[in-house]
Amino acid sequence: MILERELKPKGYNVQRERVGDVFIANRVKDSGAVLGVERSAHFFLPEFQYSDDPFAMSLVLAEIISQGEKLSVLADEIPDYPYLQKSIRIEGDPSAAMLRLEEALSAMEPNTLDGLKITTETCSVLIRPSNTEPIIRLYIETVGDDMAELEEHYMSLIRKAVKP
Repeated sequence: MILERELKPKGYNVQRERVGDVFIANRVKDSGAVLGVERSAHFFLPEFQYSDDPFAMSLVLAEIISQGEKLSVLADEIPDYPYLQKSIRIEGDPSAAMLRLEEALSAMEPNTLDGLKITTETCSVLIRPSNTEPIIRLYIETVGDDMAELEEHYMSLIRKAVKP
């Protein structure tokens, strides 16, 4: 959510991709992007190479701060978007639960690129199964002070959906 709200007005084209290094790397390469970012602190800088490269990102940050700006000052310019990530362990394959969630959320027309993503003017919610564990993950980002209500609402939907 922060990317769209902060970068699009500055003229940057923000594209979304499925979670996973290989998906991000391929999107960066195929779209000619100048930067790829995954929330789990993976950065893809095609100027150096198409894979996640923490050393290249460190060099870029060093170049930025070598021009006189303190990193803390730059970071303070970034607005706060409260964020929550929860993992809900489930028994077995999450496919049936995800189908029930898709039905329950259909009126909100979720984006299904990677799980179910609901975006409103004030929040972004992603519910997706883990690619590696029997877990459904809930991610919430908001600009308001409604995190507790959002968490309660979506956790309730997830709990209902995972019941056989």
